[in-house]
Amino acid sequence: MRSILCFLLLSVFAASVSAEDVVIDFRAGATKLGVFYQGNQEDTTLDLEVDAFKGFVEPYGHNTQYMKTGEAFVVRSTDFKLRVKVIVWANTDYTSKDERPYKITLKNLLMDEAVELKLSDKGGYQWIEEGIYVTHMTDVQHDFEFRDHAGETMLAVRLFHAAEQDL
Repeated sequence: MRSILCFLLLSVFAASVSAEDVVIDFRAGATKLGVFYQGNQEDTTLDLEVDAFKGFVEPYGHNTQYMKTGEAFVVRSTDFKLRVKVIVWANTDYTSKDERPYKITLKNLLMDEAVELKLSDKGGYQWIEEGIYVTHMTDVQHDFEFRDHAGETMLAVRLFHAAEQDL
């Protein structure tokens, strides 16, 4: 009986950790973007081929969405030269979660070319090959920038805690 109670308490705790509220901000470069919600990626009944349109990001504008960890968005440029999936997870690694409370998964949905990801202002860059995803531990207010072959930002993604007021 005691082990069942412990299991139930751990399950409730795990559910509350994975349901953390997050604000995600999508910022466009020179090209208009479309933002599509894809739901909770841990839901085994989820149809990954279905998404809900959440709005446009006008050039040099932004679109802010509230979400829970485990949920995903797909962002597509109107010229379709950029198609990426973004999933935000709670960081469950006890050694790093205080400093970096989230993990962000970024997937290149293009089948015909790699996309450049700028990770920091200190020169951190990574190419994401066709159909490949990368995951990085992160804190809030850190930009992940997708860039075109000329080095221009097409999309920047930034996280905020849902309780933060200054977006």
